[in-house]
Amino acid sequence: MSTTGRGASERVIAAGFDAISLFCDPSPKKCAEGAMNLHRTLHMLQTQTDCQARVAELGRMGFMQWLGGLQGRASFARQAEIALLAAHRFRSSDPAVEVFCSLIEEALVMPPKPLDLALPEKRRRGGARSRRQLI
Repeated sequence: MSTTGRGASERVIAAGFDAISLFCDPSPKKCAEGAMNLHRTLHMLQTQTDCQARVAELGRMGFMQWLGGLQGRASFARQAEIALLAAHRFRSSDPAVEVFCSLIEEALVMPPKPLDLALPEKRRRGGARSRRQLI
């Protein structure tokens, strides 16, 4: 019995499957894919910034990106430990990675409490003129 195509939801329900879990529970990501997302996030955080506010924004955005890429059925604590181990060598040299790591450590503290994960303010980045001034 097919669970895709026209009338699929009716066939799934008729077969006794839980239609919600079929459509809302994606298959777990492969280990390599999760590692690639973590690597990409850490790479993004290793950018040169001009102010502490931007460092905090990058760290928060990296944390949110990492949260979005977590495997649904795996242990959060284990995935956090893996991320902290991967970021350890960059922590002292890159301030945004330090913010990222501190947010992970704060998320591991029990009992859990809400984190301050505000999105960055919209602003002009300056374009070519700003990039030329950095050189």
